Amino acid sequence: MAEPSVVDRDVAAFQFALLRIQTGRVVRALHASDRLTATGRRLVDGLAGTLRGWRREPVPPAIAARAAAAAVSHAVEWRLRNRLAAEPAGSDTAPVVRPVARALWVDDRLRLYREPPVSPVTPDELLAAGRPALAEAGCAATLRATPDDPHALAGWLLATATLHPHRRRLLRRPERLSAALASTGTTPGTPAMTTLADRLCAA
Repeated sequence: MAEPSVVDRDVAAFQFALLRIQTGRVVRALHASDRLTATGRRLVDGLAGTLRGWRREPVPPAIAARAAAAAVSHAVEWRLRNRLAAEPAGSDTAPVVRPVARALWVDDRLRLYREPPVSPVTPDELLAAGRPALAEAGCAATLRATPDDPHALAGWLLATATLHPHRRRLLRRPERLSAALASTGTTPGTPAMTTLADRLCAA
């Protein structure tokens, strides 16, 4: 049997690191639930123990970093596509978030984090290749052309959070920015959107 290539090993390490992160998030969410039965609690505790073993498995730092970025990217876009926040901009009350029925979504950006392009051109490629300033500008241009594009909004959020650490809090509940854009009539991809994003960060 032929030995796996370096590329194959890197892809396998990336997939393992990504699934370890995503599974960990699910298990933590389940563990925090007050609706688990005793049997369910034992199951979740067992899963948590398995994950502790997975976390001890070494993954090259650069690959682990790409997997972490991919996990954040997926979570941000998933929330934009599947959560709707009913919240006026600047509201002092907690946002009302409800699920939204969406069409099937394939995470195209994941492939780029798994195997970063050597010569990035598109905003997604630039983002995965670690060039957030160009990615931010490209996503903003896409949003001006297609304001309702959740993929472009997710890309802009990821890029701007890399460039401006205070905006990282937007990644936890990105649907708040989407709701604020709609409620204020702010045009996505413009400086006004950046101002609105900073207002949300300061709230």
